[in-house]
Amino acid sequence: YTLTSALSANLVLDLAFNTSVNGTNAAVWTTNGGKNQSYAFVDATPEVAASTAAIEEGYYIIKSDASANAVDIAYGSASEGANALTWSANGDANQLFKVTKEDGYYRITAAHSDKSLDLVKNCPVPGVNVAQKGTETAPGTSLFAAYDNGDGTVSFVNLATGLTLSTAGTALGANLYGDSASDAPTQRFVLEAVKDLIDAGMYEIVPATNAGLRIDVAYASRESGANVTTWTANKAQNQKWDIQPVPGKDNTYTIQSVRSGIYLASVGVSAGDNVSQQDIEATDEAAQWVPAYVGGKFTFQNVASGLMLDMAACGSAASTNVQLWTSNGSVAQRFSLTSTEPIPNGCFFIQFASDNARVLDVAYKSTQAGGNAISWANNNGANQKWFFQRQSDGTYKILNAFSELPLGLSGTNVQQVATNSNSGVKWNLIYNHDGTFSIVNASNSSVVLSLNTPAPADGSNAELAAYEGNGGQRFTFEPTSYTGGTLGLSGVKLDMYKRAQGYSSPTNYLILIDNRDCWVGVFRWADGRWNYDNYFRCTNGKDSTPSLRGTYYVGAKGYTFGSEDGHACYWYTQIYGDYLFHSTLYYPYSFNPLDPRLGMHLSNGCVRLHIDSAKYIYDKVPYNTKIVSYN
Repeated sequence: YTLTSALSANLVLDLAFNTSVNGTNAAVWTTNGGKNQSYAFVDATPEVAASTAAIEEGYYIIKSDASANAVDIAYGSASEGANALTWSANGDANQLFKVTKEDGYYRITAAHSDKSLDLVKNCPVPGVNVAQKGTETAPGTSLFAAYDNGDGTVSFVNLATGLTLSTAGTALGANLYGDSASDAPTQRFVLEAVKDLIDAGMYEIVPATNAGLRIDVAYASRESGANVTTWTANKAQNQKWDIQPVPGKDNTYTIQSVRSGIYLASVGVSAGDNVSQQDIEATDEAAQWVPAYVGGKFTFQNVASGLMLDMAACGSAASTNVQLWTSNGSVAQRFSLTSTEPIPNGCFFIQFASDNARVLDVAYKSTQAGGNAISWANNNGANQKWFFQRQSDGTYKILNAFSELPLGLSGTNVQQVATNSNSGVKWNLIYNHDGTFSIVNASNSSVVLSLNTPAPADGSNAELAAYEGNGGQRFTFEPTSYTGGTLGLSGVKLDMYKRAQGYSSPTNYLILIDNRDCWVGVFRWADGRWNYDNYFRCTNGKDSTPSLRGTYYVGAKGYTFGSEDGHACYWYTQIYGDYLFHSTLYYPYSFNPLDPRLGMHLSNGCVRLHIDSAKYIYDKVPYNTKIVSYN
């Protein structure tokens, strides 16, 4: 249409200068047939026919019939007004939508944000953008009539604007917008129902009240009845949970502690009753949980009680108890799931699950390639400790703490191999859904690390064999520590360790002082090498009064000095002359800190330590122990 002025048949409504930018002036102008003088009328109060598609309420992935790309909230944003578009289907929560019915129309809500698809500003003009909104921009802008196209697809028409949900083509990132109805495939969508909201796997459960906490089995217990609480995230196995679907039930799961192999379960059926780990069957409804999305997080409803997993008193501190409570939609009942690895990098005993007193051992404490892997009673030996190093492909290298050689293969025999060997040095840790793991060589997934006896015994040989589930094939991992060798060391600490190996000492202790980076290392001789006994931050001499460099020996020791000079120092150990190890400075005759700074060059030549560190050297390091001070 053109809109002609009643004052003159030659004057029509015109957009100045033939532009379409915001703020363009409208005026009358001589008719010229230009598009800036042409207008379309859009029904601002459309009548939208009732839905013809019957969509079961639930969760869906919504794919475009034009490209099979999925409706997606850009960048996984949970923000108000985040854009809706299409992207390759990837299973992420920002491509999962909850469809609910309201008075014959449908609301499409993003699971990750709890916000609904909405036509922006209630604009009925074709081309209007679609975004997620927590509150409708106007009544009906987040409601759609759903029409069955008879070919397995559905079209959605917005109740407030009468516009049809459309995609702007087939490319990745094609925008979602409202348009006039057509038969184009860009206005047709395929709804794929998602019955199970969680992929089976190993997770950490993160309370929404504090993302730094994890749901945790108290004291890393393996006992039935052990309490479930929260604790600071630490990657330990008592913070890892194996979530598996219950056979024959939609969207129903068991949640099993990876540490113990027993289930997270309700203790009672009343609000406030406790939750613990319980040695019950997976078929027991006390151990079954139904997840849903609320506010972009998961809630977990216990099947036996109908109550929700809940942080007591909406707690956000470590040791907050986990309980059952009536559903209330609060943050106390919301949780995130973070996929996790079986164990973190670190030092572990590899225990036999059927006999935790026996562990994987390198025979005769061999430090040579070819040293055999066997089972042996745990004696806390360095040759029974293993450093796990997770690789970029998800496998692990497993290095013996004593020899620092990787666990590998010679044929089917399991032994330590040369550092540069590629012979079976990568291993997968496969969870057995019972608190134990199989150790599977990456070169052959049909066999597992096994003993040549069905039960672990001292000297039983390790080899690869088909899995039978016997006591020589199932393992648990117990964290331990090892201060010897180079594994687990880096930077300045590694440099100091390597330097220590070049010295001898009249005692079984050795002290090194790194004056440049302000560290003190105390070493003790064991297993034919100097091993870290402790490693302390220190403050040493300033440029005008530097600490000594060179080799010295532990001399006199004493409790305190200096109060008469205006500062107290405690637990001193002589390096040479008036050069000492001692505590940081305190006010005279007190334990009130005067200058507690460490890691700096401040002293008159002495080496200052935290008072506990100074007392440690005073108590443990013998007289005449060698001290090496270097830059």
